[in-house]
Amino acid sequence: MAALTTSQLATSCTSFGITDRSARSMLRRGIQVLSPGSPVDTLSMRTSARATPKQQRRVHRGSRRFPSVVVYATGGMNVIFVGAEMAPWSKTGGLGDVPGGLPPAMAANGHRVMVISPRYDQYKDAWDTSVVTEIKFADRYKRVRFFHCYKRGVDRVPIDHSSFLEKVWGKTSEKIYGPDTGTDYKDNQLRFSLLCQ
Repeated sequence: MAALTTSQLATSCTSFGITDRSARSMLRRGIQVLSPGSPVDTLSMRTSARATPKQQRRVHRGSRRFPSVVVYATGGMNVIFVGAEMAPWSKTGGLGDVPGGLPPAMAANGHRVMVISPRYDQYKDAWDTSVVTEIKFADRYKRVRFFHCYKRGVDRVPIDHSSFLEKVWGKTSEKIYGPDTGTDYKDNQLRFSLLCQ
């Protein structure tokens, strides 16, 4: 499966052996990433034409413009979403809809997708992986446990730590961030910093 990082996209085209940077040249050649010659790692590109009114074309006539280019990874990408909420398990508003809906759509298009979120409850479909690790957090170590569920083509990984589970017990979605609406738990910054480690 092809893996493409942002640093590879941000690198100038000459690092891929392309000296002609025009969009037409890149369309003819494509860009070879990772192992040259491998059909899995070839990025194919195509332009997307945009219609512009005559007034806008006159303004830009003197400036040098290139057509926009859309990059497609032919072998799919590895994508990881990290979020404080994940529908249907934990959702207070629209934030939980993104890690709940977008990853299955991406998986249906051939990408390998994983969603990582806190474990706020005893999720019946998520099983304990028995993987326990200690994460250095500030001046001490915190022990976390990983659960796993494979649903709709997506690996869902709830992170288990007492700071998530003891605050929210049961499907009380409005209690994820605080005891009442508009009131946050005092340790929210620490709780969600642990998730980002």
